[in-house]
Amino acid sequence: MPVLAACDSRRRRPCPGDLGLHGAALAEQVARRHRAILVVAPAPIERIEPLPAQVQPGPLQPSPVWQRLRTRFALGGCGYSDAVLREARRYTRSSQHFSASWQAAMPSLLLVLQEIERHDLPGEFALLPYVESNYRSLPARGKGPAGIWQLMGRTAVDHGLKVGRDHDQRLDLLASTEVALALIERYDREFSDWRLASMAFNAGEYRLKRALGGASTTVLDAQRLAQLNLSSTTHQHLIRLLALSCIVAEPERFGVDLPQAGAEDLLVQVTPSAAIDLRLAASLAGVNVEEMLRFNMAWSGQSSPHGPASRLLLPAAAAARLQLALADFPVSLLGAWHARRIDIAGTPAEFAARLGITAKVLAQANHPTSTRRSHPVDSCCCPVRIRMLSPPEIHRFMPSSPATRCLQLPGAIKSVSPN
Repeated sequence: MPVLAACDSRRRRPCPGDLGLHGAALAEQVARRHRAILVVAPAPIERIEPLPAQVQPGPLQPSPVWQRLRTRFALGGCGYSDAVLREARRYTRSSQHFSASWQAAMPSLLLVLQEIERHDLPGEFALLPYVESNYRSLPARGKGPAGIWQLMGRTAVDHGLKVGRDHDQRLDLLASTEVALALIERYDREFSDWRLASMAFNAGEYRLKRALGGASTTVLDAQRLAQLNLSSTTHQHLIRLLALSCIVAEPERFGVDLPQAGAEDLLVQVTPSAAIDLRLAASLAGVNVEEMLRFNMAWSGQSSPHGPASRLLLPAAAAARLQLALADFPVSLLGAWHARRIDIAGTPAEFAARLGITAKVLAQANHPTSTRRSHPVDSCCCPVRIRMLSPPEIHRFMPSSPATRCLQLPGAIKSVSPN
C-alpha cells in the first residue's frame, strides 16, 4: 500500500510528502485579497496578472505535472478498495489510448492543477474533470450540464457564471474551474471529508445529507460509505476518481507511460483592448479557428459562433503572436468579421482600399493558417461593420488570373506590402 493511502481524508491537513502546502496556503491568503485571474505557469506557483495586449510574454517552461499531483494526493488511491483497482485496470485496458487522452488534456490539466495548488486542495480533484468529461469542454444539451466540470446551469448561475445562448461561462476554463473548486471547498466544510465532498459534487449536497441521515462522518470507512443510499453513479464517481489517482501514483503497475507536459501545453490569457472576433483572433495568432475555439468555447454562441470575446486562452507561442499583432492593429476593427466572396479582378491592396482599410490590416486578418478551414479559398475575412466604398459589382463573379485574386492563393495576401 502506498504511504499516501494512509492519509486522513476527513481533515484539512497535509499528507506525508506534501511538500508545498504551506506556500500554497500563503498564496491563497494573498489571492483572497487580490482576486486576479491566473496565467498558467510552472511551479513554484506565482500569481501573474493578465498581460496587456501590447506586451509579449517571456518564455515559459513546463513543470513536472505528475509529481506535483502525487505530492498532493490525500484520499487513499490504490489502497482504498478492490473496486478502485478493478476500475484502474478498466481505465488502462488500452494504455496507449489512456496516455493519448491525457496528452490531449494536458493544457487544461496544467491550468486546473495550478488552481488546485492555489486553493490548497488534494491533488485528486485535478483528476475530477477527467471523470466528468475526459477533460473536454462539452457544450450543454438542452438544460443539461456543460464544460469540463459538467456544471448544471442553475448551479453555475447561482455562483455568478453567465449561462446564455451566446455566452456560457461553464465552457470558460478559468471561470468554471474557480466555481468548481469553490463548491468542493464548501462541501468539505459541510461534510469534513474529501470523499464526501467529491460525492456531493456529483449528487448534490442535499441528496447526500439525506443519505447520511445525521450520521457522523468520522466513522465512515470505505465499506460503510459504499452502503450509503445513493445512486450507483455517485458511488462509481468516487471510485473512478480514486482509480485515476491510483494510476497516476503507480503508472508502472498498470503499464502506463504518462505523457509529459511540453512548452506547447502552457496556456496564457490574453485580454485585448476591446472584444475581438474569434476568426480575427485566430488569424492574428497564426492558428486555425478550431484551435482557437478549443480553449475559448464560452464565446461560441448560437447567434454569434465566433465571438466577440473579451479574453482568450491560447498556447504560449500563439498568445505571444496575438499580443504582438494586437499592438498595432486598429482597436475599432477588433469586432465582428465575416467571410465575403472576392472573386474579382484586382490586387489585395485595391480590395482593401474598397473596404476602407489598409492592405496590412486585410493581410493580418487573413493569415493562411487561420483561413484554410474557416471559409472557402475564394473568400476573404472582412469587417462586418465597414461599408463597401465601391459599387456592388465587386461581388459578382468575374474571371481573373490567379495572381490577382485575394485568397485564391492565400500567400498573395500574406506577401502584400502595408499601405
